[in-house]
Amino acid sequence: MEAFQGVDLADSLVLGWSLNDGTLSFDIDVSLWPDHPGYIANENGEVACYRKARLIFSSVRDLQGLRPMEKTEGHDFDGVKDYGTIDYFAQPGRGSFVLAGEFGDVEFKSDQPQLELATQNEPA
Repeated sequence: MEAFQGVDLADSLVLGWSLNDGTLSFDIDVSLWPDHPGYIANENGEVACYRKARLIFSSVRDLQGLRPMEKTEGHDFDGVKDYGTIDYFAQPGRGSFVLAGEFGDVEFKSDQPQLELATQNEPA
């Protein structure tokens, strides 16, 4: 998917998720590479930069496998609770998506996903 050029979801931390009115959203600390337009060079020399973002799927239907966030154990290594990474993300067919991680092995149909980067001063 062209919208995810320069995005490494397997290196992005899931901070939370919600399903409201047919919209599935994942709050993430997204790993961006230099070929992504939202990339900001690091002063510490790392290649990837990390930014708060929201991964949004609209018009979700036929959803299966999503765990309730309040019943999912998270990690707190640095004072910020997270739920691991997005271990798997695929689009097996037009409008069909499969994601896997601590949030579940999730399958659903939806519109094309959007990645919204938070501004530097705005939380995801």
